[in-house]
Amino acid sequence: MNKEERIQYQEIRLLNIECEAPYDWEIEDATHVRVCMSVDFEKEQELLRRGFHFADRTLDVSIPLRRSGLDFASLVRIEPVVASDRRREVLEIAQKSFWADRRFHLDIYPNQSRADMVIAGWIDRLAEYYLCEYKGKAIGFLALTGDERQKFIHLAAVLEEYRLSGAALSLYAAAARDCKTNGVQTLNGRISSANTAVMNLYSCLGASFSNPCSIYLKEV
Repeated sequence: MNKEERIQYQEIRLLNIECEAPYDWEIEDATHVRVCMSVDFEKEQELLRRGFHFADRTLDVSIPLRRSGLDFASLVRIEPVVASDRRREVLEIAQKSFWADRRFHLDIYPNQSRADMVIAGWIDRLAEYYLCEYKGKAIGFLALTGDERQKFIHLAAVLEEYRLSGAALSLYAAAARDCKTNGVQTLNGRISSANTAVMNLYSCLGASFSNPCSIYLKEV
């Protein structure tokens, strides 16, 4: 299935594409194009010929909540709160955490100031989020999307200096605990294959990995 979405982040006009194979895209009004496509050597060569650059490889992740025998509650070391009015703190965490994430770094060579504009756009659309605190300071967050059957981990981050505190595991485990309690069947996500820390965290929660896709970027 092919999907195209056009998103404006201040002066950045992103054409975000999910597809099985390259086709003719109308990209003239975009400043940046991001393509997520199934892994295939010939398809990759075609995109490289079109001036795209390989940026990342991602994986679908799924935690089968209904079938899981894990006690997610026992994995929560720092009980998060659910908030909707601390957007500035969440934005600061995100901007300090996503220093190379290709969802936000759309330039061929990562540019933090431009990525911060994209991150701000993501944060602006969050309705509510789990928030971990240490001595009153927000140190990590996690936001979900989805419906009553399936939830998706839309965005999550923990400040680097607190990553050994158990905050990340607490956020993910609390989300899994609450989703399971509310009858959600699966908790899904999509991660970079280069992010081994998060892959290990998902593994701890009983997740399976599938559907490797390649990410390509082009500045128009």
